[in-house]
Amino acid sequence: MGHGETLHTQALQVPLIFRLPGRVPAGLRVSAPVGLSDVGPTVASLVGMPPPFANTPARDLTPLLANPLDPAAADQPVFSELSSSMGACRGLDSADFDIWAMANMDCNYDGVALRDERYTYIESAATGARQLFDRRADPGELRDIAASQADLVAAYHEAVNGYRKRNEEHETHTAPTEIDPITHEKLRALGYMQ
Repeated sequence: MGHGETLHTQALQVPLIFRLPGRVPAGLRVSAPVGLSDVGPTVASLVGMPPPFANTPARDLTPLLANPLDPAAADQPVFSELSSSMGACRGLDSADFDIWAMANMDCNYDGVALRDERYTYIESAATGARQLFDRRADPGELRDIAASQADLVAAYHEAVNGYRKRNEEHETHTAPTEIDPITHEKLRALGYMQ
């Protein structure tokens, strides 16, 4: 598995730790899935500031800190995206793989994962693949149950379509950034640049 080359939990699940005495209870554990995009609005709320970005799917997680079992706060799906993937590259020969050659290949994956308290649903608009995993019965997400859960797959597909539509409506673009030679060399040494 490459760095960030999958929408499975093994690559996406990271601990999120907050420490703010008097605002975040010590030792509190929240099992509900949350997204890294939620960090900004949550930190802003904890320090009494308005959210840093308006019109985004990011949410303030402070209700979960007050009541980790609140179903309205805990049962919100988390979405993740993967635009391209080595596994989706057409014409890729793994024997002489060159990551920089991918820039000239068709590696479009256009994938979105929806994760809730129990399930992980992954779909690729480029390949048409739809997968469903029950993390309670299969924490490693090794057994795709999509074929036996058509109604659930259809519901998750609609939720992903809604997510894609909201993102198109609020799409933002950033200007290219000039990178100084020292930073460029550090990124090249890590394999992020040529």
